[in-house]
Amino acid sequence: MVLGILGGCSTYERTHLAALPAEGVQRVFGDVERGAIGYVGAPDADTFDLGVRDWAHAGGAAAAERRMDSSEWGLEIRGEVLDLWARSPDRRAGVDFVVYGPSELDVELVVLDGLAEVHGVRGEVVVTAPALLVRGAEGSLDVLATEGHAEVEAFPGPADTLRVEALEGDVVLALPYGAPITLRVDADPAWGVTVTDLGFDSLDAGPGHVDAVAGDGSISVDVVVEGGSFTLWQASEPEELP
Repeated sequence: MVLGILGGCSTYERTHLAALPAEGVQRVFGDVERGAIGYVGAPDADTFDLGVRDWAHAGGAAAAERRMDSSEWGLEIRGEVLDLWARSPDRRAGVDFVVYGPSELDVELVVLDGLAEVHGVRGEVVVTAPALLVRGAEGSLDVLATEGHAEVEAFPGPADTLRVEALEGDVVLALPYGAPITLRVDADPAWGVTVTDLGFDSLDAGPGHVDAVAGDGSISVDVVVEGGSFTLWQASEPEELP
C-alpha cells in the first residue's frame, strides 16, 4: 500500500492484527529499534488487541518489500509479561505497534528511533524514547526523552514517585491541583520555565529551576530539562475506574 510520495520516494506498509488473552498478565514490555509503540488502557478489557505495521521507504514496490522483509518482530505472553519486540537493520524500514488492553498493569517501553505513547494506565510506567507522550497515568512514572519532547499527564498517589527527563527538548507536565507534591526541576536557563500554581505552599521558580511544595510533599516529582523549556499545567480530573 502506498501512503505518500516525496521526491520520488514512496512509503509502503503491511498491517497485521492479533488478539491475546490478558488474564494473569501483570506487565507489558515493548522494545522497538525503529518505529513507534503505543499502549492504551481500557478498564473493561480482558484481551490485548494488537495492531502491527511494518513499513519501508523506497522508490518502488520491490525495493520496499525487501526493506520490509529485513525487519523482524514478535509478540507473545511469557508468564505474567506481554513481550513485544522489533528489529529493523535497514534505516528506511521500521515496525509500529499499537496495543489496547487492561488499564491496571505496569508498562515499560523502549524505542531507539521513533515515538512511544502510553494512555490510561494505572500502574508503574517506564518509558525511554526519542520523544514520548503519557496521558492519564495513575502510579509511579519514570520517563526519558532522548531527542525530543516529553509530554506527561499524571495522577500520582501517596506512595508514588515521578521522574521526567528530556535531553534535547521540551517537558510539558500536567499534575492535579492540590496533590501533595515536592517538585524539583533542573531546567535549561536558555529556554526558561512556565509554572501554573497548583496550590503550592511554597514556590521558588527561576529561568533554570523550580522548587515547590504542596501539602505534606509526600509525592516526589523530579524533572530534568536540557535543550528545551519546562511547562507545568493543571491536569483535568481522570475518569474514575470501576
